[in-house]
Amino acid sequence: YSRRLVDNQEKFSKDHWSLELGIFRELNQYWKTYAKWMHESDSSNDPDFAYESNFWSLGMAWEK
Repeated sequence: YSRRLVDNQEKFSKDHWSLELGIFRELNQYWKTYAKWMHESDSSNDPDFAYESNFWSLGMAWEK
């Protein structure tokens, strides 16, 4: 966004951060279970450009 301007003619700027936490448990040699949580946030000097989300994920994974 090197040339994008917001309504007050300032140069558009954006900040982003994310955080992910997870717990994994091995059931045996090939199987494991997991629970994950992720939070993402985007903010900017343009009020129309903002984003915030939370994701939860539960599952099982098989690897051989």
